[in-house]
Amino acid sequence: MDAGAQQKSVLSRWNPGSYYDLQNNKITGFIRWNVPNRSLFKGVGDDFLYRVTVDGDKQKIKTAQFRAFVIGIDSFVVSHNKDLELFPILLVLIDRPTKLYVRLRYNQTAVGGFGSGATMFYSNLDRTYYYGPDPDNVTELDRQHFIEVMSDIVSDKPRLVEKIKNKDYRKGDMEDILDRILF
Repeated sequence: MDAGAQQKSVLSRWNPGSYYDLQNNKITGFIRWNVPNRSLFKGVGDDFLYRVTVDGDKQKIKTAQFRAFVIGIDSFVVSHNKDLELFPILLVLIDRPTKLYVRLRYNQTAVGGFGSGATMFYSNLDRTYYYGPDPDNVTELDRQHFIEVMSDIVSDKPRLVEKIKNKDYRKGDMEDILDRILF
């Protein structure tokens, strides 16, 4: 299963879930998180929508108000890493001493000037992977460190480690690697 397929089906609609405020209190209800778009007009941070009941009034909960939230089996955390301040919400993929996270966001491309001057917008889901001991101390997973980091993260799967070290799996194969680990 594509690790992003679940996000597409779970996100952007109301789902049972919970969030943890800054004092680590668990608040349960219904949550909707829309994967953010890269935008020149976006401020710092991100948010999700919360309802006590599925038909209740919605509240916008900003990243300055919570530590984490859960929708279904997916756990999201807020990073206070300066490099992630515009898009600080990370999906926790692997929770081990060295954790693996992914930051999801849409990139929009405008193509215009056809015929009557109409502009078309295209979006693609961008996944950026990070690793580290906690969401505030993460490093982007790059090609240079891929073998070392992923071999450590999946060390309990020796056949997978071997394929990573033999370069049968590379950074561009993250979805396949995650399918082998998570599903």
